[in-house]
Amino acid sequence: MLTQTTGFFDKKKSIELKGLAIIFMFWLHLYCHDKFLADGIYYTSIIGGHNLITIRLLTSLFRICVPLYLFIAGYAVGIKNNNLSILPKIKTLYFKLWISFAAMVSLCLICHSIIFNYKEFLLNLSGFYYTYCGEWWFFGLYIELKILSSFLVKVSRLSKDNTKYIFFVSIFFMLFGYSLKIILGNLIAENLLINNIYMFLIEQPIYISGYICGESRLLDKICKRLKSHGPYKYLVLMVWLIKLTPIPQALYMPFIIPMLVALFSCIDLPKVISKFLYFLGINSTYMWLTHSFLIYKLPTQNLIYYYHISIVNIIILLLLDIPVAIILNNIEKQIFIIIEKIKKRLSLLSIYMF
Repeated sequence: MLTQTTGFFDKKKSIELKGLAIIFMFWLHLYCHDKFLADGIYYTSIIGGHNLITIRLLTSLFRICVPLYLFIAGYAVGIKNNNLSILPKIKTLYFKLWISFAAMVSLCLICHSIIFNYKEFLLNLSGFYYTYCGEWWFFGLYIELKILSSFLVKVSRLSKDNTKYIFFVSIFFMLFGYSLKIILGNLIAENLLINNIYMFLIEQPIYISGYICGESRLLDKICKRLKSHGPYKYLVLMVWLIKLTPIPQALYMPFIIPMLVALFSCIDLPKVISKFLYFLGINSTYMWLTHSFLIYKLPTQNLIYYYHISIVNIIILLLLDIPVAIILNNIEKQIFIIIEKIKKRLSLLSIYMF
C-alpha cells in the first residue's frame, strides 16, 4: 500500500485506479472472445443496436488492466524502498486465494462445472497452476514479482545509479522472453510452467517501470509536466499506441502506463465517482479472484448475458460480484480474529506451563 503523502499519486488515488482497473478487467473478460462476438451468442451491442466495432475497440483498450495493477504494485515497492516486508504480502494474498478457492470451486463442484481430480485440485491450490480459473495466471506472476522486489531494493540501496541498469536488464529479459516465443512457439501456450516463465519475462518491465517511478519520484515530475501542458492531448497518442500499432504491447507499456497513471492522477474526479472507484478498489482483489467463475463456470452466466446489451451485462456482473467480494472480505476478517484469539490463548497457556 502507498502512504498518504506520495505526491499526486497517493494511497487514495492508487485505490481508485485499482477500482477503474477492475472495471476494465470485467469488460475484458466479458467481451474478449471473438467467436462469441461473431456469433452474437453473449452480446451484440453497447447500448442498443449492433456495435461490435465499438465493443472490440474498448476491449483492446481495456487490456491495460493488468499493466495498471503491475505498475501500482511496483510503484508501492519503490515508494517504500526502505520499509519493505514481502512475506506478509505473499501470505495475505495466498489467504485470499484459498478463501476464494474454497468458496468458488466448491460451488463449481456442486454445479459439475469442475470435475474433481485430486492432483489437479492440489496443483490449483498452489496458485501457479490455473486450470480451474484461467484468469488466476496473474497470481503466480504477482508472487514472482514480489520476490523480485527484495532483489530490487538491495540493488538500488548500493547506488542510486543502479536504477538505470535495472531498467536495461529488465528490457533485456523482456526481449529474451519474446525470443523464447519465437523459438518455442505453441509450446509456451501448452505448458503452464514455460508459460509462467514467459509471462514473467515479458510483463516484469511494467512492474520495474512502476518501481523506478516510485523510487525516483519520476511520476510526480510527469504529473507536473502534464498539468502545465494540458494532460488530455497526450491521451490521443496513448490510445493510438494501444489500439492501432502492430507493436507488441509489452514493448511500449513500460513507457505508456506511467503516462496514463499520471493522467489519472491529474484528474479531479467527481465525489460520487471517486467514492465508487475507491469502494471497488478496496474490494478489487476478491473481485479479481471470483468474477471469472460467475462469467464462465456457474449458472450466473445466463443471468449476466441475459440481455444482449454490454453495459447491462457489466452492471449485472458488478451487482453479483460486489456482494461476493464483501462476504469473502468479512470471512477473512473473522478468520484472522479467530487466529489472533487462538494465538493469545496459546501464549497464555505457554506462560502458565513454564
